[in-house]
Amino acid sequence: MNARAQRDAGTTGYSVREICRLVGISARQLGYWRLIGAVAPRVERHGAKTFYRYTDKDLRLLREVARLTALGLPISKAVEWVRSGRSAAPDPAAPAGEPR
Repeated sequence: MNARAQRDAGTTGYSVREICRLVGISARQLGYWRLIGAVAPRVERHGAKTFYRYTDKDLRLLREVARLTALGLPISKAVEWVRSGRSAAPDPAAPAGEPR
């Protein structure tokens, strides 16, 4: 069963490698975003190894956060903006919380 079929069946999620490729960020950057709480993937432990699995919701959040950080918004503000459900992109020069 391929990764897409497994996701559709609900048995697994996106791997770190898949998420990085789909979002366009490095594994190190994804690890930092996970560390600061921007995203909370499912954790799978197999012996001494730890694997992180990301959902479609995580993928959408990460894509939007990556887009906003590329516009110059700090990661904390980008995550806050996405989680608030706002649709318009903020102006990085405007005071926090105000759309352009």
